[in-house]
Amino acid sequence: MFPPSLPENFNAQEWKGIFVQALENVLHQVHPSLIAKEDALEYIESLIISLLGTLCACQPHSVQDVTERVNKTFPDPIDKWANRDANTALEKGKKNSNIVLPVDKIHQALVKDVLGYKIEYNASLYIVAVLEYIAADILKVRVR
Repeated sequence: MFPPSLPENFNAQEWKGIFVQALENVLHQVHPSLIAKEDALEYIESLIISLLGTLCACQPHSVQDVTERVNKTFPDPIDKWANRDANTALEKGKKNSNIVLPVDKIHQALVKDVLGYKIEYNASLYIVAVLEYIAADILKVRVR
């Protein structure tokens, strides 16, 4: 499965810096008193960007497409946990969920720069929720 076949228009360099501040917010959700070095957050960002490319490699149009890609990408039970969190985010909606990664910015970039076609907003929200779940999991493991 790895390395993934990334979408033709996916340029990881263009995504650098988009997630760092939000990852700091994720860290504060997971461990309120912990402070991470900038280079550690940049490394996690690089992992999240790579994962974003992997999730977009299937050319998703809908939540179902993303769910299937998550199931193929992650081992059991991580796939189930990531999908559960993403479904919860969908149920609550962007405004009521506790998603801190920039959904609107990612959605616009996916449509305009990566996929080149319209994608359901809920599919973008689902992708972002999965990315945030994995980021939080990485931060939890790192601190243990």
